[in-house]
Amino acid sequence: MKTKFKVIAFLGYITTAMALGQQSDLLAYNQLPEPSVGSMGLKKSGEVRNSSYISEVSHLKLGKTVNAWQTQIAQLNLNEMAIHVPEDPSLYEVVLRDKNVGIHARYDASGNLISSIERYKNTRIPYKINREIVLEYPGWNLKNSLLTLHFRRGSPIKKEYKIQIQHGSKRKTLKF
Repeated sequence: MKTKFKVIAFLGYITTAMALGQQSDLLAYNQLPEPSVGSMGLKKSGEVRNSSYISEVSHLKLGKTVNAWQTQIAQLNLNEMAIHVPEDPSLYEVVLRDKNVGIHARYDASGNLISSIERYKNTRIPYKINREIVLEYPGWNLKNSLLTLHFRRGSPIKKEYKIQIQHGSKRKTLKF
C-alpha cells in the first residue's frame, strides 16, 4: 500500500528583537516521496545533516517505520521548496501527516532542524513496557498505543508512550 503524505510548509518571517516583530505567513503544499529506510541524515556530498537530531534518535531503536519518518525529517531539503529564501532569516514549519503519523518540524533558514513533535499511532511497544503491563494488568488487552517524541536542539529528546488497555467494558490509559 502506497503511503502518501502532504507537506504543509509555513513560512514565518521573524524580525530581530530591535524590529517591531512583524510576521507574515505563506502556505505551500508539496508532495514528497514515500519515506524509505536509508542512511539517516546523509547529504549527497556525504556530510551529515541535522546531526544533533540524528544522534538523539538513532539510539532509541523504535523500529523501521519510525526510523523511515525520522530519516525524512533529517534529510528534508528546504532548498528544493519554492518558498525557501536562504537569505531571509525565516523559520519554516513543516507538517508531515499520514494515517498513523503526525509530525510538526521547525527548521531555520539554513535547513537545520530546530525542534519537532512526532506522534506515531500503534507502533511496536518495547518489550520492557509490554512485560510491565502484562504483569500489572493480567487479563487486559492492548487497545491502542501512541508514541510521542519531543525534540529541541540542545536538549535531550523526550519520549512518551500512551497505551490504552481494555478488560471487557473497562478501559485504562497508561503513560510511560
